[in-house]
Amino acid sequence: MLISKEPKGTLFLYCRKIFSTLVNVIPANSRAFYRSVLGNLVYVFSHRDRFKAQRNVSLAFGREMNKKQLNMLGRKNFINMGKMAIDVVRIRSITNEN
Repeated sequence: MLISKEPKGTLFLYCRKIFSTLVNVIPANSRAFYRSVLGNLVYVFSHRDRFKAQRNVSLAFGREMNKKQLNMLGRKNFINMGKMAIDVVRIRSITNEN
């Protein structure tokens, strides 16, 4: 494993390794739940990205949707990204047998 010169980069590398290990041991029937959890966690803790997403959704759909609908659409985008993140990690372990 590569070690970054910055502590933040090293922490990210270790977290990524732990995340990919956990994703690969989660039973298939539980993955959908954890995908949503991941997206919601990023939505809650990533203030800067959440602000950007809400601004972009508002610019795109602000005239057609109310504030509650815009917020829900922004959150759904993060949930979808959580799903994709887990799928990307899982794709490396997919074989012809599974």
